Amino acid sequence: MLKIGEFAALAQISIRMLRHYDEMGLLKPIRVDPETGYRYYDYDQLARLNRILALKDLGLSLEEIGLLLDGALNADEIRGMLKLKQAQLRQQLLAETARLHRVENRLRYIEAEGRLPDGEVVIKAQPALHVISLAGSGYPGQVFAEAFAVLKRHGLAQHIHGALTLYPGSLDYQRTGQRTSSFHCEAAFIVDETVQASVPVTAERELRVWDVPAQAQVASLVSTKPDHERALDAQALWGWMHLHHYRLTAPTRELYLRRPCETQSGLTELIFPIEVIQQEK
Repeated sequence: MLKIGEFAALAQISIRMLRHYDEMGLLKPIRVDPETGYRYYDYDQLARLNRILALKDLGLSLEEIGLLLDGALNADEIRGMLKLKQAQLRQQLLAETARLHRVENRLRYIEAEGRLPDGEVVIKAQPALHVISLAGSGYPGQVFAEAFAVLKRHGLAQHIHGALTLYPGSLDYQRTGQRTSSFHCEAAFIVDETVQASVPVTAERELRVWDVPAQAQVASLVSTKPDHERALDAQALWGWMHLHHYRLTAPTRELYLRRPCETQSGLTELIFPIEVIQQEK
């Protein structure tokens, strides 16, 4: 018989881990001294321990290993367990490969610019938004002012919870690389669900009520730049998309987190719905 320390040294694992395997019922000592509590093991147990370590190396949990060792699973169940682990490991590999590419791209940026980027791009999901909006041309602030005046006139201003601008022309810009001579935007106020009816502005125009669809994946950059400089952050986001092989799936938008005032600068989230460009093999 071997003392627990001797057996641990032979197997090249810690005494703490052997005690844990004992508590889990995976590898019980062949004898425990009733007076001292010392655990003793036999050379024959090394084969079972090696199987535990080999299965653990595959990424299986100790609970799963226990089921395998106890013969509680048939061949189909074992195959299913391993196929699930295979799929999980492949997903982890894809995620870590993408992380590696982001690190490499960050290094290239620092080597080229000698500094970190001004703003950080984060990939996340975007929930649906219930809005009332007005399409127009020119500076978005002018379209917002026109829309707000109409909402106020109809007693709907108290239902506003936020604002964002959508840029329908961003998809054409992605396709052609050229900006149109006229600047189109849609000024949208986020409103509660009680607002359902569109509101006329003129005989030809109206504030329409609709839901901006949820997006499974968007690139987000929080900008502190004033309105007339925010295009610089938008261009940085376009560059980030190109570098990381993404493309737009829906119009870009600006979500206004905080409008500028005397004591604080503005805070705007630039949101680009994206998907990965599939590379040809």
